[in-house]
Amino acid sequence: MEQLVNSLTYSIGAAPQKGCSSFFLFFSPSMREAERGQTSRYFIGVVGVSRIRYAFLVPPFPTKSFFYIYSRKRLALMPYKPGLHLLSEFSTDKPNLLQSSTACGRLFNQLIDTDKLTKVGEVYHDFDGGGFTTVVCLTESHMSNHTWPEYGMATFDVFLSNNQKKNDDKALAIYKGVIAFFEGTEMQKNEVKR
Repeated sequence: MEQLVNSLTYSIGAAPQKGCSSFFLFFSPSMREAERGQTSRYFIGVVGVSRIRYAFLVPPFPTKSFFYIYSRKRLALMPYKPGLHLLSEFSTDKPNLLQSSTACGRLFNQLIDTDKLTKVGEVYHDFDGGGFTTVVCLTESHMSNHTWPEYGMATFDVFLSNNQKKNDDKALAIYKGVIAFFEGTEMQKNEVKR
């Protein structure tokens, strides 16, 4: 444990927080764990002049030397900002574009790369007889569509959160890119801030 404390002291001391003229480390079990007699985790904090700057929750000792940083100051400056959710139903005179998910997958990847979004998962499913459904999960939220080539129509939705940065323009650009790719005509469109 002494090595971990020295390591933490060194890394914090090497980069003190702006406006934090003094700091010290303290250890204690969390209140809930102390009430239950559990001391498997330790709460380590760095106290500035009058407020806690960082809090660390360290796994039981001895384990890997990693810890989680939580900055109250930073979270306090980032209130939730509703993101833009676009939902659409469109028709197209190019039903061949609605048959297979291959081209749509390439389009989605291109749009994700262009807007510097982060993909965390994807599912593309082609139906027997034509048509497909897709869902792409993003750290910012998701995009999905479902096609009916026999009717020359499809649905599409994209939702991007504004948690870390404003993404409304990216959501609109993705929406326009998808409609343009399918040469679609909007049948209905809803914009929801949530």
